[in-house]
Amino acid sequence: MQPTKLPLYSGAAAGLLFWITTLICGSIHGNYNHLNGTISELGALGTRSQYVFSVFVLADAFLGILFFTELFKACKEMGVSVIPTLPIVAHCLSLGGIAFFPQGTNLHPVVGQLSLLIILGPLLAMLLWRKKEFLFIRLVSLISLILMIIALLLVLTDWAPPGLRQNYDGLIQRLFHAGWSFWFIGLSVGFIRRIHVQTRWMDVKDRLKL
Repeated sequence: MQPTKLPLYSGAAAGLLFWITTLICGSIHGNYNHLNGTISELGALGTRSQYVFSVFVLADAFLGILFFTELFKACKEMGVSVIPTLPIVAHCLSLGGIAFFPQGTNLHPVVGQLSLLIILGPLLAMLLWRKKEFLFIRLVSLISLILMIIALLLVLTDWAPPGLRQNYDGLIQRLFHAGWSFWFIGLSVGFIRRIHVQTRWMDVKDRLKL
């Protein structure tokens, strides 16, 4: 099995590009605070960063779809379930939707909520990728899942003081985004490592045959 490694790097690229986007667009936006400003504010209608944000987010969605395509193939060739990869599609559709329907449009909340399905990815990976070779990926998935659950609990429950949600809404939201981006990067690294190990093992077996 020798799937192309390069597209698998697109997962790590997507995760990193998201954070680069927030930094660049935050600077262009002008009056923006990363601790209390939401991500959607960077692409809101009428802001200076709106179109730059849309372009970067579309690029992120493209990288995510490229990553999903190669990850799907790698899972099938490795004989593991492809189900944990499916939420990546929903997340990429959400990113693409946000680019076309920025904050200030009626459909923005709808396409934004679609990204919440990405939380199923790490959960399903922990449940379905049970081979011992996938221990690293399961650990990455656990960390990612914890980050996203904490973010959701901070938003949806009274666990945190009201002042935290009011003054650090952007920080809480970024905790959720840290979860999926860390998962993307971890999957890239983990699957590339598995491909490398499996390819070397196949080379050894071929040499033994000779």
